[in-house]
Amino acid sequence: MLVPRQVVYFFSDFGLHGPYAGQVEAVIAHRSQAHFINLLSNAPSADPFRSSYLLAALYQELPVKRGYFLAVVDPGVGSARQVITFQIGKMTFLGPDNGLFSRLIARHDVKKVALLNYPTKRISNSFHARDWFAPELTKLINGEAMDFQFVATTKLIGSDWAETLNEIIYVDHYGNLISGVPAKGIPNNMTIMLGTQAVFYAGTFSKVPSGALFWYENSMGLLEIAANSASASELTSSGIGSEIYFSDNVKNKTNQ
Repeated sequence: MLVPRQVVYFFSDFGLHGPYAGQVEAVIAHRSQAHFINLLSNAPSADPFRSSYLLAALYQELPVKRGYFLAVVDPGVGSARQVITFQIGKMTFLGPDNGLFSRLIARHDVKKVALLNYPTKRISNSFHARDWFAPELTKLINGEAMDFQFVATTKLIGSDWAETLNEIIYVDHYGNLISGVPAKGIPNNMTIMLGTQAVFYAGTFSKVPSGALFWYENSMGLLEIAANSASASELTSSGIGSEIYFSDNVKNKTNQ
């Protein structure tokens, strides 16, 4: 029996083009009445490490933290890696145990998760999101009986990863460089070093000249390096994995 309409948020590295996100959505639509929201489909490709920091920040800014959250950045698809599900408040999460959920689990002090049993029927070795994760998620949505084995979160991959990451974890459509560092608490006079490039604080795009770099707190609460009417990624030849450093010894000559 189908239950009243629920919301499923989907986070993946499947890309902006191609059939994969749509195929997952089709399975969920066929098996439930859930409303599917493709929250992000170009997470750092095959990179659960950096994706974990992005996922945690995105979740924090959801307007309603209720429903189901399917996350798939899964370079280990087809291997013996585990699949987990757990709850934070009224949100139920499901995805691979490869560190993708590690920052979320740590920040919300989740103590244990449930391991999903491998399907008894034959499934694709390269598309577990469609053939395994999505059907299991709809069982949760519809309140169907499931067999779980619980495990402490200290046993999960990524449980020892650092709370913040001084790297670029995402480059958006505009070429803005999003870091794995929460901006809260960073003083405005702090200089961010990206390679040999010194980047100074500005609250908004309009406060710097066209083409000028600056850093600010983005809509997810993360430190972001951007440029007014230009691509910060292109201007600095930087991308996912580029390291950032903090310095209070570099002077902003434009403000002198």
